[in-house]
Amino acid sequence: MKFFLTTIVVALLLIAAASKSRSAISYPDEGGTPSPPEAALLLIAAASKSHSAICSPDVDRTPSPPEAALLLIAAASKSRSAICSPDVDRTPSPPEAGSLAHTNKKIPLIRTDKPKEVNPMEYLTHDLARMSVLLGTPIFYPSEYLNITARDRTSDLDMFTAWLGFGYPDVLQKVVFDTGSDFSWIRCNMTRINSTESYQGASYAPADSFTSKLVFCGSSNCLKAGGRCKVGGNDHCFFSTHYMDASSTQGIVFMDELNLTYFVSVKHFLFGCATSDVGYFGDLDGLIGLGRGPMSLAQQIHKTDAPSVDMTHNEFSYCIPSSRSKKSGFLTFGRMDESTSDITFTKMFRHRTHMSLYFVDLTYMYVGNEFIAMPVKQETFVDSGATLTYIPPEVHGNLTRVFRQEFEKYLIPKDVYILGGCFNFTDAPANIPIPQVIFGFSDGTEFDLSYEGIFFNPRPGKRIACLAFHSQSGISIIGRSAQQSVEIVFDIVNDNLGFGPKGGC
Repeated sequence: MKFFLTTIVVALLLIAAASKSRSAISYPDEGGTPSPPEAALLLIAAASKSHSAICSPDVDRTPSPPEAALLLIAAASKSRSAICSPDVDRTPSPPEAGSLAHTNKKIPLIRTDKPKEVNPMEYLTHDLARMSVLLGTPIFYPSEYLNITARDRTSDLDMFTAWLGFGYPDVLQKVVFDTGSDFSWIRCNMTRINSTESYQGASYAPADSFTSKLVFCGSSNCLKAGGRCKVGGNDHCFFSTHYMDASSTQGIVFMDELNLTYFVSVKHFLFGCATSDVGYFGDLDGLIGLGRGPMSLAQQIHKTDAPSVDMTHNEFSYCIPSSRSKKSGFLTFGRMDESTSDITFTKMFRHRTHMSLYFVDLTYMYVGNEFIAMPVKQETFVDSGATLTYIPPEVHGNLTRVFRQEFEKYLIPKDVYILGGCFNFTDAPANIPIPQVIFGFSDGTEFDLSYEGIFFNPRPGKRIACLAFHSQSGISIIGRSAQQSVEIVFDIVNDNLGFGPKGGC
């Protein structure tokens, strides 16, 4: 007890004697020497076994003496940014925003609020633009697509977000996960590192994190991140990402601690600090890449010193809840604690061109009692970012034919929703049976889609159901809607993709 009281007194005396900014402490490579209050903060922070409970709003416990000292010092400071989020009070309310103090290793995935009605063509325009970026091929839009107005992609496209903590002390950030991307970025407040640009309103500021490090251009980490030196600029490592829907993000590459849960963190996570407008991402703070590339979170956590995560198999999994469910989904890293006997696996393979994507050998489908073969050498990848599932035109034609024959009297004319394959079940029995849709792979593994994997509802509250499939020549895509309510497991080291039973979340 005497030790902690002495520590508090010494720290307060040091604070009274100092007045300079602590921003240099975030960049040890630049040779900044911590001022006395910074040293005091470091001294007390080092004495504490945990820091996230101080800034995680959902943790209800009495702080230990070192944490109490840290809070006392924060109160004596003119700014609270040294402890929690700077300038903007964006503390998420429980339980919607989640908390870093989870009692297990599952990160909750939270469904974004959807509008009352969605034009299905918005799904198509988003997905087609995404395909153009992922596959590097131009996409030609049919004339009826051109009247679709782009809106906030997070609320309109039924995406799932999570709250992660960046820095030390950690600042909660609302992010979306994407298996089709490698690079991760968040919006950043850069006003205190002599940057000419900064994203206004961003809650994460690298200068306020004890563990942040600036990545310099020309360094191995900058090259790994795909960054570059700016002509006529300083020695920062710059990045830029552009999307086909006219949105883009650019900024500076940093390294900092990433807290996934209370028990799991990545100590030296490479990511981009966005300093410019990112277009249609709405209230998102950023994007976390889960692709196969070395910069993705899935690869970076595999190489981190997180003893609480068994990454010997380099696994991660997620479960996207049913669109009719109020449950949260989840994302996990490391070997699962539960038995995997109810999960079936098929082989993944690396594409010779699209190295970051997760390809599988989809060879046939069952639609009802009808067997439908996929074209020979058809290529298919699994994508969490695409909303719909895309299959070859001849396969799509057979699928829609089966459903139109089955539900002919409920069929909605194509000119109402443009897509075709939409049905009005208002007058149908409550538990009307629907044909099964099963994906079959070359090794005999089968994936039985749930109701939500087959249909999506463009008008919540109404019994409208549209087939969540669209015809696409070339590469096929198993999209997010097909994956609903099933745990999807990515065993990267062994190149296995697993499918859990229906109702996994």
